[in-house]
Amino acid sequence: MATQQQSAVNAAMLGSIKTEILIAFVFSLLAMIVEAIMAAVYGGIALFLTPIAVAPMVAGSAAGFTFLSLFGIISMVMVVMFVLSLLSFLHINRMRNAADAGDVTTLKALNSVGWAIIALIFNGMIAGILLLVAHGSITGLK
Repeated sequence: MATQQQSAVNAAMLGSIKTEILIAFVFSLLAMIVEAIMAAVYGGIALFLTPIAVAPMVAGSAAGFTFLSLFGIISMVMVVMFVLSLLSFLHINRMRNAADAGDVTTLKALNSVGWAIIALIFNGMIAGILLLVAHGSITGLK
C-alpha cells in the first residue's frame, strides 16, 4: 500500500517536474536563438567594418583598430555565451527526455544545481529559476 501511495506521489511530482523542465527548455531555446543572432550581428559588423577600420590604421591612426577590436571582442563574448547556452540547452533536453520517459534514475543523475546556475546565467532567469525549482522536486522523488 505504501508503495502505491509513493508511486502516486512520484507521478504527481513528475508531472510538475515535466512542466517546469519543458518551460525551461523553451526559454533556453529562445535565449540560445537570441545569443546566436547577436553573435552573428556583432561578427557581421566587425567583418563589415574591417576595410573601413584598416584604412585609418594604414594612415597611422589607432581609432579604427580600437573600434574594430570592440566589435570583435563583443562578438567573441557572444560566441562563448552561445556555446555555454547550447551546452546548457542540451543538458535541459536530456532532463526533459528523462522526465518524459519517467526515468527517475537518469533524471536524478542529471539533476544539478551547477547546471541550473549555468542556465540562470546563460539561458536566462526563467530557465535557471525553473531548473532550481525542479531541483528540489527531483531530489524528493523516490
